[in-house]
Amino acid sequence: MVLEHEGSDLVGAELIDFKTDSVVGPELEERVAFYRPQLEGYRRALAHITGLPEGRIRPSLLFVVSGERVDL
Repeated sequence: MVLEHEGSDLVGAELIDFKTDSVVGPELEERVAFYRPQLEGYRRALAHITGLPEGRIRPSLLFVVSGERVDL
């Protein structure tokens, strides 16, 4: 999680979930669909904790083996 500030105001956040799955091609889309609910839960929790609107929190998956990053 990277919190973004403008001065002392919290204005946004980037939420990156690192995954070690070794996936390529169509498997990548399947894994993204599998993990999407997990990231949505993380976003809701972070919004609750920080008071940020969910739309100001940008979740993404980073598959470390392939180096693929998927913004959700």
